Amino acid sequence: MESKRTRATQRTGAAKRKTQAGRRRRSDPGPSGGSLDSSRLDALLAHLPMCAFVKDKELSYVSASRTFARLVGRAPGQIRGATDFDLYSAETAERFQEDDAHVLSTREAVLNRSVPSAHGGGASTSWCLLSKIPYFDEGGEVAGLVGFVVDVTERERLRQEVERMGSALDSFVRAVNDELTNPLSVIRGATEILLGDPGAMKDEVRGLLEAVDASSWKIQASLGALLEISRIGLVAHPREIVSGEEIVQEALDLAGKLHLAGSFRIQLEAKSVDFWVDRKRLVEALVHLIDNAFRHGGDRADPVLTIKTRTEGEWAIVSVGDNGAAFRDDVRAKLFEPFHEGPGGLDGRGLGLFIARRIVESHGGVLSVHAEAGVGNVFEIRLPKVEASACSGRSKH
Repeated sequence: MESKRTRATQRTGAAKRKTQAGRRRRSDPGPSGGSLDSSRLDALLAHLPMCAFVKDKELSYVSASRTFARLVGRAPGQIRGATDFDLYSAETAERFQEDDAHVLSTREAVLNRSVPSAHGGGASTSWCLLSKIPYFDEGGEVAGLVGFVVDVTERERLRQEVERMGSALDSFVRAVNDELTNPLSVIRGATEILLGDPGAMKDEVRGLLEAVDASSWKIQASLGALLEISRIGLVAHPREIVSGEEIVQEALDLAGKLHLAGSFRIQLEAKSVDFWVDRKRLVEALVHLIDNAFRHGGDRADPVLTIKTRTEGEWAIVSVGDNGAAFRDDVRAKLFEPFHEGPGGLDGRGLGLFIARRIVESHGGVLSVHAEAGVGNVFEIRLPKVEASACSGRSKH
């Protein structure tokens, strides 16, 4: 306990020394390229309807918007010259200044990082999207950073509530599934015994029993589908950074075990790309896309499965294509609807593509389909690209 207090005291003392040095520097004119006109900067930020701040390279605040001042529980005039140790707990301030030091040393921006933060010394936790961007003097040297904070506490609260409701739905569906599975097993068992003796019944009775048997199988399949849908969007496993090559190989291995792509000639075009995902969920989504390609193009003389990974702007992309006939526009419009079976009933229960899209959307991504000349149908997963500066502290496998 004593050592923690000592470290906190040392950090506070260091922060105060930095603050005093920063104040002395700001009282001097300084070179035109590296200095900031405080009055103009204050005027610019004064009425900005979002949380924004500017720090110098010693990590002292130069200016901040009124919205930011309210967020941290200070008057606007109390922000200039302060450090994070003046505004936050020692633990939070230390974390923020580590981020700042990383931005200044790497000269790379951190964009939209989700961070918990207890503002104003209170115990309640808020959630923010934090962006930090370095700025440079005329000589090209880092002079400080500009930060933007978006309060997403309500959005995070709603996300957690949706997750809680999803868990409750999953429990309800499990209970319904358990209640109906046993009687369905009895029905199926009885019909199998009766249908196993062709001479024991008239054709009319046999026809009715066959209808009962088929219906019981359909009910059980629907229960399984309902259980599967209830789990979509729930956080099943912690997210991790995984290379596109690993994700694709795991999906192909699993598809092979399920006998989904054995007759395909597989073409891989993998460029170096990382994904920040629930690994098992993304593999599951890819397996559904591979299964769809198998169902749609597997009857061709030379079925080809083409899988590509690449980046484009802010997106990390993995696509799965087949060389079957391109879907008509009316078919393509309904492909991702639940219980919609593809042409000729190709999608089994009509859930694979629906589940794949829900998994991708739960990662903040987009799943789409388009026709590509010389390939056929291409399903494309776009996920937010992992920024190099956002990878610190995250596990990579």
